Amino acid sequence: MVKALGKNIRSIRTNKKMSRKELAEKAGISVFAVIDVELGRIKSPLFTTIANIADVLGVTIDELRK
Repeated sequence: MVKALGKNIRSIRTNKKMSRKELAEKAGISVFAVIDVELGRIKSPLFTTIANIADVLGVTIDELRK
């Protein structure tokens, strides 16, 4: 499920023509955190991290998890 989460984040981010750097800055996290989440390297990302990413992307957490 973590890899699906990352793929969804990347897909939504690229559809919005947003860079990883831009997403990181707006979500208040590092670029490396964005990369690690998108690639599924973090098995249990923090809820606040995912919530911030969802907020910046304009979607719900459930939409990211689909």
